[in-house]
Amino acid sequence: MKIQQIIGEQGPQTGFCANGGCPAFLFTDDNRVLIQGAILSESEKAKLTAPAHEDFVSIPREIFEKLTAHL
Repeated sequence: MKIQQIIGEQGPQTGFCANGGCPAFLFTDDNRVLIQGAILSESEKAKLTAPAHEDFVSIPREIFEKLTAHL
């Protein structure tokens, strides 16, 4: 897998998490989007259901809106 593009708070970036741009959306060469965010606590995870091979991360809604504005 190769990272092709990173969208952070400040828009497209060339470095991972450059200039405090975390959380981020990372676009891969195999047509996937990776989302960088904070790992949920066990108590937060207990309220959610996901298959064993999946997990959740958290990003502030304000940051999500900034990230999606650059798509």
